[in-house]
Amino acid sequence: MVKRMIFIVFMVLLAGTICSQTIYAQTAPNVSDSQLKKGYVVFKGGIFYPQGDLKDLNIGFNGEVALGYKFHPNAAVEFSGGYLQAQETFRATFAGVPVSQKMEVYAIPVTVAIKGIIKPDKNVDLYGMLGVGAYFVNGKDTISALGLSTSISDTSTVFGGFLGAGVSYDVNDTVFIGLEGKYHYTSDVTLRDTVLGVTFSDKFRVQGFVATALLGF
Repeated sequence: MVKRMIFIVFMVLLAGTICSQTIYAQTAPNVSDSQLKKGYVVFKGGIFYPQGDLKDLNIGFNGEVALGYKFHPNAAVEFSGGYLQAQETFRATFAGVPVSQKMEVYAIPVTVAIKGIIKPDKNVDLYGMLGVGAYFVNGKDTISALGLSTSISDTSTVFGGFLGAGVSYDVNDTVFIGLEGKYHYTSDVTLRDTVLGVTFSDKFRVQGFVATALLGF
């Protein structure tokens, strides 16, 4: 169900971007080539550094695909779908019995962002961005002892957003590269599961820094 929702949202955003480009082309035919609004796609890959409720988890992976539309030389809108995750294994001994607990959290943000851009050089963009959207969150907790293990897991969808900044460099008229940083923050995620008739719950917010390298077209 979550995957189907993500696919529908992504297709709606893609259609909206294409329609926006078509409308602009019809209403502003006299703009020079250097001022034309530009559409782009960018692939982002890097790390997720958990903070807040998730600060005890290890640094994880972050990936993202974004569709952008530069509707002004100093502004753009960007639609994106991504994936970020983190995990950690904690170990302790109770009554002489070694016990391990593996915690895993991942989120799929589907967001829209506005970018403010300045150009210190014709091939360089410096930008800040503010984004909001839906975060599809999954959490899993596995406890193991004496060769046995049990897991609890659940999924939830929450509202969230991010602040970000980055720099990009135009390698040529078609390709650009860059670096970007964001700080994600969501509303409370509540996950529940039942094992042997006992209900367990966990409440946290997905928050932390991501740092990514960019490849765009």
